[in-house]
Amino acid sequence: MWRRRRSKTHARRMGTTESSGSRLRLFRLPVLNFLSSKESVVFAGKATNSSLLTYHPASLLQLPQDSTSTTMIGHKYTAALALIAAMAVTTEAGALNSGVCYSPWHHGSINEEELQKDYTQIKQYFSSIRTFHARFNGVNVIDSCAKAGLRVAVGVMMKERGDVEKEIAAVCEGVSRNRGTVEAVYVGNENLKPAGEYSADELAGYITKVKACVGDVKVGTVQRMNEWLDAPGIEQVASACDVIGANIYPFFTPGDKSPFEKFQDQWKQINDKYPGGKPRVTETGWPRNGSQSPSGMKPSKGTMQTFFNEYSKWAESNPQSYYFMMYDSTSAYGGGDYETSFGIADKGGEMQITFPSGGGGYPTPTSAATVPTPTSAAPVPAPTTGAPVPAPTTGAPVPAPTTTPSSQVPQPANNGTTVPTPRPSTPKPTPAPSQPNNGGKNMCA
Repeated sequence: MWRRRRSKTHARRMGTTESSGSRLRLFRLPVLNFLSSKESVVFAGKATNSSLLTYHPASLLQLPQDSTSTTMIGHKYTAALALIAAMAVTTEAGALNSGVCYSPWHHGSINEEELQKDYTQIKQYFSSIRTFHARFNGVNVIDSCAKAGLRVAVGVMMKERGDVEKEIAAVCEGVSRNRGTVEAVYVGNENLKPAGEYSADELAGYITKVKACVGDVKVGTVQRMNEWLDAPGIEQVASACDVIGANIYPFFTPGDKSPFEKFQDQWKQINDKYPGGKPRVTETGWPRNGSQSPSGMKPSKGTMQTFFNEYSKWAESNPQSYYFMMYDSTSAYGGGDYETSFGIADKGGEMQITFPSGGGGYPTPTSAATVPTPTSAAPVPAPTTGAPVPAPTTGAPVPAPTTTPSSQVPQPANNGTTVPTPRPSTPKPTPAPSQPNNGGKNMCA
């Protein structure tokens, strides 16, 4: 989200300009796919109001310091500029400052169309997603998210050893096309011995291999609290990581403290052991239905709501955290029946909890904004000195990621047709060892 910047020195450092009269602020942003790569879009907004008011192709607009000239918007850019505004509003306005874990296996078939429908709903509530795969039935996850304007912490699925290289290749290719879409890459999920089947040396080797092809994108792995605290060789794994993904589950943690108190205790534990800002919460959640956990915790929609409310406040100051899970699972896959109901939405996409209000708000799902039909170019008068500039009635546009998402999204292997859904490799909650404040869950690699 835009933050107000009052310092002229800071404004210049951030690539903005502030005039002495009407105090216009100019933001040069990379253009989305539909504009020439040599052009940029300038957003002009009153310095005392974070709302962005007018949109001009930089190739047609040169605003002097006094901003008294009249600017024309080129006809061919009208629809593109309107779409920029619509995307900014519908993508992030009011969304929670948190990601959410996502897998598409609640669908009977998986293709690009189904993924985009899910992304549209997710963007109304969350700022990003975390996936456990780099490919969904032949669809490159990074390309698919870039197409939707949705940031992603992409996973490298390691359940089948023969597919690991394909997963890594998908990450390397996706990052090369859409670097600004990727928050981080997580190599493997709860797969370190003794809970998983990979040694510390193997896991560190795969992390290093991914780092070689993704440049400055942060790379790490996701493991349970138990393994991060005392698994053999964990220091070697941590040293190889730019980010440390920790899964924290109060539901599997014994004790009389509230779920959020347990969560905070374990978050402190991981940061005490790994100071310096590497740790991220890559999973946490509470199920609505099912039997109690081996640690004696009971599923409850009310507890889920309370825990999510507290988590959402915590996430405001802890970005790139990920709540588990967006959609219910279709199967428990050998675990407790509670494993099917961690979703904040059911398998059909019906929301199961109420999002907190305030602090930017969380909008009710609506259809995507309609882009106006281009009309003839019209003069856009620049604000005169001292004249008040009304804010737009819609939410303030939010800039796209620094790197322009590519529009060249590879089609699924089946060319978009319906494909039978394989047995999900999505990580599933299972009990943690009976260690105080070390709750976690065994999940697929």
